[in-house]
Amino acid sequence: RVLCAHLVKMAEQLGISIISADGHDDHVHVLLRLHAVQHLMGVVRMLQSGSADWLRGTRMVPEDFSWDEGFMAYSVSPSAVKQVEEYLANQEQYHQAKSLDQELEVFEKAGATAPKK
Repeated sequence: RVLCAHLVKMAEQLGISIISADGHDDHVHVLLRLHAVQHLMGVVRMLQSGSADWLRGTRMVPEDFSWDEGFMAYSVSPSAVKQVEEYLANQEQYHQAKSLDQELEVFEKAGATAPKK
């Protein structure tokens, strides 16, 4: 939760609009609104780089920590934003019953391509 709060604060300073962020031990979900001049890969790289630097600086992770190269992204219609926010807010409960691999299987069944590990 500390990481997600930091992501929101950092994003605000970078002009990135995060609606919600949450995750579990081994991954993070971020719901964001891209501005017309932003592109997804650039925004993700800024969030990954800044948060990795912060995590290493706080010594929450080993000095050689880095995020995985891959990530997944979905477009969300305005009518589904509330539902996605609720899903993100319930990550702790969700992952008591399902692993990250099981979660990725759900996304794959919905038509997504899972990132390479």
